[in-house]
Amino acid sequence: MIQDTPIHQDVLSYGQAQFVLKNMDEAEFELYTKIYTAFVKRLPKPTLILYLDAKIETLFKRISKRSRSFERKIPEKYLKILDRLNRSWVRKLDHYRVLRIKTDKLNLVDNKDDIDFLISKVKDRLLEQALSNKFDGYDGELKKAKVILLCGMPGCGKSTIAKNLSQILNAELLISDKIREEAFKSVRYDPRGDVSVLKIRPKYYARLWEGIKKCILNNRKVVVDASNMDKQRARLIKKIDKLVGKENIVILRVKTAKKMIAKRMKQIEGMASEKEDFYSGWRRVYGYYEEHLKDKSYFWPTEEEGVKILEILND
Repeated sequence: MIQDTPIHQDVLSYGQAQFVLKNMDEAEFELYTKIYTAFVKRLPKPTLILYLDAKIETLFKRISKRSRSFERKIPEKYLKILDRLNRSWVRKLDHYRVLRIKTDKLNLVDNKDDIDFLISKVKDRLLEQALSNKFDGYDGELKKAKVILLCGMPGCGKSTIAKNLSQILNAELLISDKIREEAFKSVRYDPRGDVSVLKIRPKYYARLWEGIKKCILNNRKVVVDASNMDKQRARLIKKIDKLVGKENIVILRVKTAKKMIAKRMKQIEGMASEKEDFYSGWRRVYGYYEEHLKDKSYFWPTEEEGVKILEILND
């Protein structure tokens, strides 16, 4: 549900402004806030408050442009009071529930690019919040860790989680698909097949290690977006251990039901390569992983590896 002007703003900005301007006496305002205090406890907290911010002169230009007679009579003093009151109560909120967008240079009426920009910002923040909720109870381990290795099957959502986790933790992000593409021209769901991909695996891990080592030596936390399902994982952990210790390594195991991944993949338009669409490419590569799990050349991480393992169910 999307609501224009939440009840908080109605009372803490508009109502308070009427009291400041003496359009409401003290008894009236006290009754008004008393009713609000009793009522607001019954309401769910908003998932997100979108705070569209602009300078007073920008507001007057927009008021003049849309030419509503009742708005043209609004005095500057009133807008300044509202602006001050808005900033006051928003400042006291959980910052993660407030998305503040400066709109002075945006045209959210006629410019599609600006509208798309706003929508993308809202979607990104909502996604961050959703992922943050998934991390509930893991905050301490993730903040303490210097290296976070994602682990999961193709299409399980590792990349989205890794991207948003790196933003939440202000960490560097290493992306396995990007490393393979830049170094070996190997795209996601490489159509050349499993054998070709396995041949470049040792060189790929060497490049991945160099990226991780660089982050560690620069004292930067790093999130590694990769499947990390094969035997090379143990060798990689051993190298990282020598620099930061196993107590500073976390493996984030992402589990997603195959049916759910298939549903998501069918919704992706376009081609994964010249030969396959995304669903076909995913289904083929997922099959390779299932075969490797059966012959135990791929395996899920366990506590025996000596590092902290956290698990997210990403259905």
